[in-house]
Amino acid sequence: MTGVVEAVGSAVDDLSPGERVAVGNIIGSCRRCSACRQGRENACKTFPTLTYGGLDPHLGGTTRGGFSTHIVVDRYFTYVLPETLDPAAAAPLLAVKYARALGARVVAFTTSPAKRDAALALGADDVVLTRDADAMAAAFRSVDLMLDTTGVAVDLAPYLRVLAVDGTYALVGIPPEPLTIDPMDLVVGEKRIVGTGSGGVPVTRQMLDFSAAHGITADVEVVPPDRLGAALDRLARGDVRFRFVVDMTGL
Repeated sequence: MTGVVEAVGSAVDDLSPGERVAVGNIIGSCRRCSACRQGRENACKTFPTLTYGGLDPHLGGTTRGGFSTHIVVDRYFTYVLPETLDPAAAAPLLAVKYARALGARVVAFTTSPAKRDAALALGADDVVLTRDADAMAAAFRSVDLMLDTTGVAVDLAPYLRVLAVDGTYALVGIPPEPLTIDPMDLVVGEKRIVGTGSGGVPVTRQMLDFSAAHGITADVEVVPPDRLGAALDRLARGDVRFRFVVDMTGL
C-alpha cells in the first residue's frame, strides 16, 4: 500500500511529514533470528507481523493494512516511494514486466484464450493455453522457472513436465487445498518446487528502485471505498484487469 507520512517519531531523521511512502505486507519481525539478520524478514522464526490480519505491535488489535485510514509502521519497514512511480500503480506490481526488464524470455500459461492478448500486451513473448494438450506437449522442457500466482490447487504434473532440467516451480499463490505431486515428475529432470510469499526489506527496496528505473507499474483500476462491495463482486467473477486499488483518501 502507499500513502503519505503524517508524523514521525523522535528517532526518525530521514523521513518528514508529507513524503510519499510505501508499505509491504510485513510491518514487523523479531529482527534477531538468522532469517531477519539476513534481510529475510518474511521468513522470521517467530513469524512476521503482517500488514493485514496481524497483531498491531503499536496500537494493539488487528492490522487492517490499506483498509485503514492511518497506520503506525516501524521506519525499517517503511519505504520511500520513488518520485517517478504513481502511488496507485506502484501498490500491486506484475511479474511479467519484471521478467521482461530482467531480460528473460517470458511465456504466460493460462486457461483462458481471452487472456492471450492481455498477456502479450504486458510483455509476454508467447502464451500457452494449458487446456490445449498439443500446446502443452510442445512446451515440454522449455521453461527454467515457472511462477504460479493463481492460488488454485491444480494438477502439477503437466506444469512440471514443462520445466527444463534443473527447473524450478515457484509457488506464490497459496491454494486452499493440499497439492498432489508425483515424485517422478521431480526426480526425472532433477526439478524442484519452492514457495515464496513476499520478500524481505532489502529485496523490497531493490524492487521499488528497479521499478522506478525501468518504469514498471501495474495496470490498475482505482475504486473509492463506497464501491468496494461492487469491486469484490467483480473480483469474484474475474472482471478486473488487472488489479483493484482502493483509494482511502476520501474517508
